Amino acid sequence: MDASWNHRGDKFCVGTASGQVFSGMYNQENSFWVATGLQDKPMHKDSVLCVRFDPLSGRVVASASADGVVYVTTCFDESIDKDGSGPFASVNTEGEILYKFNVNSWANTLSWTPSCNTLIFASHDCMLHFADMSAGEKGDKVKPEKLMIQGSPLVNGRAVNENSYVACGFDKAPFLF
Repeated sequence: MDASWNHRGDKFCVGTASGQVFSGMYNQENSFWVATGLQDKPMHKDSVLCVRFDPLSGRVVASASADGVVYVTTCFDESIDKDGSGPFASVNTEGEILYKFNVNSWANTLSWTPSCNTLIFASHDCMLHFADMSAGEKGDKVKPEKLMIQGSPLVNGRAVNENSYVACGFDKAPFLF
């Protein structure tokens, strides 16, 4: 129920109400856009509310869902992903779950910092989660730091830079963290 373009604008990802995450690109041979599921079956057990490519390589996508899970999954495509930088520049697989974060309620929104070192996601229980992606290697447990928000849940947010996050929600006012 969300979509996102990679940093070059040549690949997109879509999260669906069925819990599936798709990655797609333009097919020159057939002159149309084609999307395939990152996995054969849906990763999430409920609607995907937010999807975002990592902003430096576009080789992983983070997805947040109403099932209370945030995944970071590989989405490498050898025909498009020729370059890239950041912590995921060496990824060369598709559909591999690198990280899984369980939250206590819906995961409403997520955003990468410009360096891709931190994944920030907000959950419907008024928690803001900061996962330091530079702290470990693939498969390591990354334990996000949490911040309780006073008021209503955040619904959307973006990392402005490495130290600033802007969000809004049911309080109908922007927040700067």
